Amino acid sequence: MSLLGIKIIFVANNHKCCSTINKYFNNVHDVKVIRCTISQLKPVDCIVCPGDSYATMENGINRTINTMLNIKSDIQCYINDTYYGEQPVGTTTILNVNNDDYKYIAYVPIMRYNVNMNMTHNIYTAFRSLLVAVMEHNKHNNNNIRTVLCPVFGIDDDMDLEEAVHQMSTAYGILSMNLNCNKKNKELINKYLII
Repeated sequence: MSLLGIKIIFVANNHKCCSTINKYFNNVHDVKVIRCTISQLKPVDCIVCPGDSYATMENGINRTINTMLNIKSDIQCYINDTYYGEQPVGTTTILNVNNDDYKYIAYVPIMRYNVNMNMTHNIYTAFRSLLVAVMEHNKHNNNNIRTVLCPVFGIDDDMDLEEAVHQMSTAYGILSMNLNCNKKNKELINKYLII
């Protein structure tokens, strides 16, 4: 697996968020952070919408994205058809969007329902699933996703900013190393994820 060719563009609406992303993704060639709102950056291939397992899209960034794209009912229909009404954390749905600014939306549950995610690995699991889904999409489709517009997961839901970005950078770094599934690598990953 390679993340080469996939550019992650993080949006951050304040200086603290920008500097935290830069701290954890320092010198990562295909990761960029821009201080703005998610609606200000376009066009990109894929816009990422973190939310809950039911795509309620009632607050924060997911409500903004739904206002921009009116995509909630499409995501909920997909969840009903594919996951029988509840999309698990650790999965990502990539849907076509009929929009001049975005080809795809990636819907990523970061929690089952609105609960405190501190002291969990939900952000790691969710961001890893996003990266894997984009790589798998690119393996099986001619219309590749090259640019991914992404907010920091969980901070609209009271997740600690530092911990959220740490978990996202750990997912990116571990996936970039292309580790095989074995006990040694499980221990390595767990070492990086200590909360």
